[in-house]
Amino acid sequence: MSDDSAFGRFTQQISDKLQDQVWFQQGKAKWDELDARSKMAVKYALLVSISVSLVGGVGSYLYTVADKKHEIEEKLALIQKIQSAQDELRRLKDVTSRFSGGGDEPWGQFVQSKAPDAGIAPDSVKIVTESIVSGGAAPAPAPKSASKGKDKVESPPAAAGPEETVVEASVDHVNVRQLTKFVHSIENGGRTVKIRRLQVDAAPDESGYLSATIVVSAFRLKQ
Repeated sequence: MSDDSAFGRFTQQISDKLQDQVWFQQGKAKWDELDARSKMAVKYALLVSISVSLVGGVGSYLYTVADKKHEIEEKLALIQKIQSAQDELRRLKDVTSRFSGGGDEPWGQFVQSKAPDAGIAPDSVKIVTESIVSGGAAPAPAPKSASKGKDKVESPPAAAGPEETVVEASVDHVNVRQLTKFVHSIENGGRTVKIRRLQVDAAPDESGYLSATIVVSAFRLKQ
């Protein structure tokens, strides 16, 4: 109750101070001089002005919000493009690494290194043969014959080409799960390797263990 009375006194003081102002008294006198129709016109004009100001303020706010939203969308689109570019670079780097051989480790050692991943003892995998069957530097197009009396044109360096190595390995005393995982590890071990042939021989004692011969083609770029 005391708060309401205090607020009432405060508003009354403000009203009294306004009424004491010269400009307020002059305005009130001008207002009193107007007839009813003029007062109504002024009220309508004031109402229209307030409405226009409100509409303008709301419109300006909405425009600012839309502009900020557009700016945020552009930044998000740019971020997505950057992320897509980074993903593409990583993919290209991975493909290049795989096709270039992923290192200088001999292919036979690479095949044997995948045995522990499948739970196979390294000495159970033996490399039977390892030989390069194709590839290396691809021959460059032969240059046109030089005109008589002119120096011969040197042949351009050979272009880089894929080199294919065929590796045959034998695996002894493994079960089906180990063999399946071993083959999967070879083909998905970070280098360009494809299984060409898989021959499985069951043990004669029907113990459940197998012996297998695996032939793979391995590829790398050679300059």
